[in-house]
This record gives sequence, C-alpha cells and structure tokens, in this order.
Amino acid sequence: MLTNYYTLRLIAHDLHRRLAGSVLADMFTQHKDELVVACASETTEQYIIISCDPARNYLVLREEFPRAKKNSVDLFSELRGARLQDIQVHPTDRQVILRTDTDYKLIIQLFGPKANVLLVSDAEVRDAFLRRKDYVGQQLKDRKAPTSPKSPNELLAFLSASKGELHAALKRCFPQFGTEAVREMVYLTTLDPAAAAPGITEEEAEKLFEAGRTIARLFDEQPAPRIYFDGGKAAAFSIIPLKHLGRLRCEEYDSIHTAIRTFLGAARKEKGFEDEKKPLMLQLDKVHKERLASLGGGVYFACTDMKSSDGAVYDLDFFMRRTEGGIETTEVAVHKKAGKARYGWKEENGIWKKVKS
Repeated sequence: MLTNYYTLRLIAHDLHRRLAGSVLADMFTQHKDELVVACASETTEQYIIISCDPARNYLVLREEFPRAKKNSVDLFSELRGARLQDIQVHPTDRQVILRTDTDYKLIIQLFGPKANVLLVSDAEVRDAFLRRKDYVGQQLKDRKAPTSPKSPNELLAFLSASKGELHAALKRCFPQFGTEAVREMVYLTTLDPAAAAPGITEEEAEKLFEAGRTIARLFDEQPAPRIYFDGGKAAAFSIIPLKHLGRLRCEEYDSIHTAIRTFLGAARKEKGFEDEKKPLMLQLDKVHKERLASLGGGVYFACTDMKSSDGAVYDLDFFMRRTEGGIETTEVAVHKKAGKARYGWKEENGIWKKVKS
C-alpha cells in the first residue's frame, strides 16, 4: 500500500504542510532508480526520496541524507533555487505534483515498472529522471482516469464481463484501492477471493459494493499509518485498519514518513536474510595452503577463497573427517564475505576454537 492512491494523497498533504515555501536546493541521484530532492528552509534541510525501482516504488521524507562524494549526479538544474509553492496528488492517479514559483513543475509518477519523475513546463516534458529519450519533447497527457462502479449493478456488470478470479477482477475494478484494500474488501464479505468473478451473484455484488464503500470511507475519514508484523517480519503497510490481518501485531505511527521508513528498513532486513538463504554458485579461487591443518582425531581443516557470480569473494572454512570411505566434509562455514569476518579463531591450549568477530 506504499503507492496506493490514498497513501500518496496522505503523503502529499503532509509534504505540503512541511515543505511549502522551502527552496529546492539540490536534486541528485546516487543510487539506481532513486532521486533525492533537497528542500531548504531558513532553519532546516529535508530530503524527499523518490524510488522508481520497479520492484518497490515509494515516496518518503528524510531529515538527513548524506550525499556521496563520488557516483552522485546532479539533475534538473533548472529547478535549483526555485521555491516550492504547492504539493498535491493528482485528482485520480498515482502522481504527486510539485509546483514551484517558476514555469517548471516536477511530476512524480509512481506507476510500478514505468515509474518516473518528469520536469514539465507548459505541458511539455523538458527532462526526465529515467528514459529521457522516450519523454523529452513530448506533450504531457493524462492517463485515462480510473473509475470505480457507482452502484452494485455496475459492479455486477463489470464482474460478469471479467475473466479469472474475483480478487484480480476487483483490483481492476477498484484501481485506487491496491492489493491489501481489495483483500480487506473481499474479507468483509466472507467471499472466496479465488472464486470465479463471472459467477458472482447479485446479492454478493451488493455485499462487495457496500464493503468497497466502507473502505473508501476509512481512507477518507480515518487514515493513519500502521504496520502489521508477522513475528519479526513486516507483513503489510496500511493507512487503514485491516481486519483480515487481525491475527498479526499492529503498530501505529504518528508520522507517515516514520512508518514508511520503518517498513522499508524491515523489508530490506528481511530481504537480506532471504538473500543469505539462496544457493550460491561459487568458483574456487584460492586454497590457503598455509592454513591446511590436522586438528587431531582424524579431523582436518582447510580455508579457501571462492568467488560468486556477482564477483563477491567468500572465505569458506571446510572441516573434514577421515572415514572408512575416505575424507568426508562435515561442516562448511562462511568465515568472511567481501573481507568482513563473521567470526574469528582463538588458540586455547593448542586447540583452535571459533570466537565472535
């Protein structure tokens, strides 16, 4: 729900409250698909972070952001020194518009794999963060405004003409809701999200329509950022309560930016854990012959350097034991990755033992 239309509306409202009147001091990128907009007031400097990563679009404000001395590129120089006048979400779409006291405005389009940030003047795209050749010089055209059904009969007609499962059809029918809100919508009706959309009855369409109205009211009247945790994993971000996640621990936040940063941090940590679990294709680079050792009792030790397909070097420790069939590996441990040790070795009474690094 990070780029749900209603989430972006809440973010834009908060950014306007915090940043209207500030000066655009800098616009740069130092990470792939991420644009940073530095906004300076008389006393502080704050940073709008815009991720156009196809896997995870987001828009969040940070109070600090260290700019790298290398591999940092300035962008949109036309806006440097301009004063922010207004920050608003598009009336119907996942676009946030930054208007300035110049002829230029920035349009942040969070369209998943097509996400981009455009510099626009007189409805013409003058520059683009990504895929410049496809945008520069083009007239900016609004996408077809998404519309949701205005009555149970309209909803029933849409579902009757749809193919596939109910959940997927409702996502197309209520494009401003997003995945989690549609799941909540189906949950409130006790219908099966995997049910065939064309098979929905008139009575079921009425239930779905009323559930949709309930969710829309929550978005309009009670938006408040929260994260649902499944154990230590951040399972979902939302700005409305989600009954279908009622079994999970829920934490609410006063600031939507704090909530988003917390969710992103937890997601990165989880991804790191998952990456560690993935099988690695390694190629032997070096055997440290000076570290080959017999540990006694038929146990042997060897230390090697291995290279992965992405160029990272892993220092692996192999432990082996002599058996009737020969030498068998009993343990393989990652001692270092890219030179960073995960543990160390310490000799005690002639025996080497692992210790914390």
